[in-house]
Amino acid sequence: MSEIFAKRRRIMMEHMQEGVAIIPAAPVRPYGNGLEYSYVPDSNFYYLTGYREPEAIAVLRPGHERPFVLFVRDNDSFAETWFGKRSGVKGALENYGADEAYPIGEFAAKLPELLNNKPKLFYRFGASEYDGTVLSAIAALRGKMRLGFYPPRTIIDPDLILGELRLFKNEAEEIDLFRKACQISSEAHIAVLKKLPFCNNEADLEGEFYLALRRLGAERVSFNTIVAAGVNGCTLHYEENRAALNRGDLVLIDAGAQYQGWCGDISRTYPISGTFSKEQAELYEIVLEAHRVAIAASRPGTTLDAIMAESVKVLSAGMVNLGFFPTKDVNSVIEEGLYKQYFMHRVSHWLGLDCHDVGDYHIGGKARIVDKGMAFSIEPGLYVAPGSGAPERYHGIGIRIEDDVLLTDNGCEVLTAVPKEINEIEAILAQAKNAN
Repeated sequence: MSEIFAKRRRIMMEHMQEGVAIIPAAPVRPYGNGLEYSYVPDSNFYYLTGYREPEAIAVLRPGHERPFVLFVRDNDSFAETWFGKRSGVKGALENYGADEAYPIGEFAAKLPELLNNKPKLFYRFGASEYDGTVLSAIAALRGKMRLGFYPPRTIIDPDLILGELRLFKNEAEEIDLFRKACQISSEAHIAVLKKLPFCNNEADLEGEFYLALRRLGAERVSFNTIVAAGVNGCTLHYEENRAALNRGDLVLIDAGAQYQGWCGDISRTYPISGTFSKEQAELYEIVLEAHRVAIAASRPGTTLDAIMAESVKVLSAGMVNLGFFPTKDVNSVIEEGLYKQYFMHRVSHWLGLDCHDVGDYHIGGKARIVDKGMAFSIEPGLYVAPGSGAPERYHGIGIRIEDDVLLTDNGCEVLTAVPKEINEIEAILAQAKNAN
């Protein structure tokens, strides 16, 4: 068992100081008749335990001589014949460092004892199927207060602690896994780029990405893959991925691989014909420059809002130069938010065990200062929908360029590596076409 999970539990309990935390695993999601979606562990539960099976609950009780309790599915030869081996209670003790372990079926009966005389309960209501069980245990203890049994008087969302802990990636082991997720994401994107000349529709490209990431050792995609050709690139979270690839259009690919829980997230935009048109290149270079500026601004001591502002300056100035607005005053475009018609999203989001990872973006109403160990995306874009006020020659063009960065002592490490210069992209497409 990796020591990193034990260390995380120790730090979590230090922040709790007292009380008890209940962290359930994610439920199984059924569909159809007797079928289930591929299981994805809850990130908080996995962060603390390393345990990947469903129907499990972690209980942390700082100060107790046996502070880490796991409730898990018991071994069942019939179920294991159909669905695979289970760790069971023995595995929870031997392989996952539990101080005590019990079958999940005993959770309700043991919960009042676990909560008794604990002043604080760290549990997130509304996020699992165990709300009723927790409330029943609290009610049972309230009924025995004259006998000296007391329920927790304060209930706290454990994400207030876990969100901050997960926001910082400073352990060598977790950084290596994160790098690997980003490396696989990068290599899968490059594989798709080389296949672009031979693909007929968006689904072909999505399939090539999934094939590559699985061959490279990833478990799954880290979010629903976006392959948006032509005007579809103007829809930010387009996921149909069925349209034809037409020469003369661009295709925007936003995709990432998940490796041992860690998520990569990369966006690239390519010319389907192999070369950018004049108008496509003009917009692409604006987005690329905004991307460069944002990465250069990514360092400890700044804020994501400040990084966003640097990107917006470049995007706004570029659009002004191309005649997108009646005004030629870049400051007016920014102050009045005119750029938002063509750039609607933020330039960054946290990254880690979730693609849109946990952690507060603001503290006390102000943008938080970023520091070493924080990881986030850099993803400026321009989306010129048909019917917009931009010059018609740009209508239907959607462009996004996204990489993943990890803050270091003085700047950032770019974790993703996929060609993004126009000459690089066109050269790879030409080479791939000629090699066939």
